[in-house]
Amino acid sequence: MNKKVSLGVTVTLILVSVALTLSVTVVIAMRNFNSTFAKANDLVTMHDHLAELDRVARQNYYLDVNGQVLRDSLANGYVTGMGDSYAAYLTAAQYKTETDRLAGSLMGIGLQVALRTTGEVEIVSVQKSSPAAATGLQKGDVIISFDGADVVSSRFEEIRSALHNNPVIKMSVSRNGATHVVEISAGTYGVTSVEGRILYGGVGVIKIKYFYNNTPEQFKSVFNSLEQQGAQSYVIDVRNNAGGTVESVTGLCGMLLAKGVYAESVDRNNIATTYSAEGTLELTKPTVILVNGSTAGEAELFAAVLKQYNNKVNIVGTTTAGKGMMQQLIPLNTDGSAIKMSVAKYYLQDKSTFDGVGITPDIMSALTPVQENQFAFLTDDTDPQLASALTVLNASPVTTEITTAPDDGEATTVPEVETTDATDTAGDETAAE
Repeated sequence: MNKKVSLGVTVTLILVSVALTLSVTVVIAMRNFNSTFAKANDLVTMHDHLAELDRVARQNYYLDVNGQVLRDSLANGYVTGMGDSYAAYLTAAQYKTETDRLAGSLMGIGLQVALRTTGEVEIVSVQKSSPAAATGLQKGDVIISFDGADVVSSRFEEIRSALHNNPVIKMSVSRNGATHVVEISAGTYGVTSVEGRILYGGVGVIKIKYFYNNTPEQFKSVFNSLEQQGAQSYVIDVRNNAGGTVESVTGLCGMLLAKGVYAESVDRNNIATTYSAEGTLELTKPTVILVNGSTAGEAELFAAVLKQYNNKVNIVGTTTAGKGMMQQLIPLNTDGSAIKMSVAKYYLQDKSTFDGVGITPDIMSALTPVQENQFAFLTDDTDPQLASALTVLNASPVTTEITTAPDDGEATTVPEVETTDATDTAGDETAAE
């Protein structure tokens, strides 16, 4: 038998429901208000503190305060106080340099040097479109005179700093017993972030030095060249790659993986941005990715994603840096400066993160301290981590024909180029060239 609910009971239930809804709304609103009030109070306290500090300093300091220097110092201090180990404040000039770098364009000489155990300062990398390349400098040249003074091992840091910062460089190099004197003026050049070569046995070796915005297209050019030369398997080397832009790594993963979502980033509001692949250059052959403790950020994401999404990929080397946060450059309207800060955390397809823990290789292969120190001078025959990768691929030992894709996209045989760790000017890896 159906029972009818009286009008009074219905009205009472409606009023109770409205009251509960109103109570919950009020509680949430009060919490939000308290949080907002606390933040506003913090801002007032901070402003008052800085205002007093400024007044006391200007009244008592015996010299005038440089306003621009003070503002930059305050900004640096604020960013440091955020507690974000990856954050940095960039002046307007530094911000332009950083955006150009991430786009794949640098102002500089275009070479890297390393110190041999014998005390010789040797050129280990020359960017092919750089001012250094235009003078004819080559990998393997030994610097014997720099700015008019003989080169000794104690001058290494001075020389490396000058190569990075000085607008004009004068030096003499020794090559095959002959001396060459060069003068180089710094200029803007496009960075080669991807290089490739093929080893006997059909192993294509691809070195990704940086994840810049030009990396996906350069990788595609090198990969297609190696495919045309008959590569049967691949070693992708991201050792000492400190990452770069999310656009570059997702652009590359989007080409190499089969269609589907492979990773995501989650921001402070728990809003996820997913990354999907299109498979336009799907990697289907056995592949090893080489990593080490200086493989960080987007380079870690690249290695982890390929491993998790493709059962033909193995990782060889040592545990990576564990930098699983996405950084973003946010410009300030006041003077063209910017803040680089962590804005989201990367998560893999299985919702795991490598932040703080790194990526553990499938095959652990470490260099000795001496090999680490002389990394720039390792060859295909003396690199134990490459040897481990070739063992995984059942490939014959090394070395051989070297290939890379020049600016016109056609393959050519060129001398092999090794690289050293890059110099950091804004919190991330940047070329010391």
